[in-house]
Amino acid sequence: KHIFINVSGPHTSLRITKGVVGVSRADNEISEFDIEQLYRKCQEGASSHNKILLHLIPREYTVDDLKGIRDPLGMHGIKLELESVLIEGFAPHLKTLQKAFEELKKKTEAMVFTPLAGARACLSKKQQEVGVALVDLGADTTSLAVFEDDKLLTANVFPVGSNHITQDIAIC
Repeated sequence: KHIFINVSGPHTSLRITKGVVGVSRADNEISEFDIEQLYRKCQEGASSHNKILLHLIPREYTVDDLKGIRDPLGMHGIKLELESVLIEGFAPHLKTLQKAFEELKKKTEAMVFTPLAGARACLSKKQQEVGVALVDLGADTTSLAVFEDDKLLTANVFPVGSNHITQDIAIC
């Protein structure tokens, strides 16, 4: 009933962004509102006219000068910061994919970046904490996702796959 579109290819990009907001409550307790504001701040300027934001993945929160926080909700502070990973896709390509599924009368639930989909399917929480590199060798592309301390360090899709290797072997 619901479609999740797996997105990969050279039209996707990953970049690290930082956002900073002041804690809004008078008692300086960090609320859901502050975290939502921080996410909006990280997204500012992220998507241009030809890019669509696929994922905003939090890496690390900082409250005042205390780094390495995974969940700041309920903590007290004045300044809240977030280092996050933004994954974007080329808008015309993604809109074409969505339109194709709409014509099939299927509801698109979400678009998922290929290395993240592979990591979700294959890696345990423990593996992501101790450090792991997931390499998915496909026919035409190879995707890579690297995790450490339960944080996404990098992810990419390379336009080289097993078909290229097979063809090279056949030629040799």
